[in-house]
Amino acid sequence: SKTVLELNVIAERNPLFVQLSDGGVRNTYTVKILNKRYQAHTFALSIEGIEGAGMTVLGLEKEATPKITVEPDDLREIRAYVTMPHSMFAKYPDEKVPFTFIVTDTKDGTRTTRYTNFRKPAQ
Repeated sequence: SKTVLELNVIAERNPLFVQLSDGGVRNTYTVKILNKRYQAHTFALSIEGIEGAGMTVLGLEKEATPKITVEPDDLREIRAYVTMPHSMFAKYPDEKVPFTFIVTDTKDGTRTTRYTNFRKPAQ
């Protein structure tokens, strides 16, 4: 079947992470969603794989699950911030913690996933 959606996730390398005043760590990602369909689609963006992590999207900070509309045959690029609280560092001691971005089509529930890594100081 023809791919109707492409999802790419690029982790910002400079800096790899930002240490927050509360001890947590934030990573920044560029998320690119390519809608190859003939009509606009709205997608819910979420993450899984890191317990207690939070995610916000630049410009959609008030949305718990950000909804991103992509026009037909168009690419939408967003900036996503993922935060791991300091209380989770002991559970994830490595510098690289794998997790997943999930884009869910709000109309038909189709999920598209991309693995990436969360970077933090080694414990």
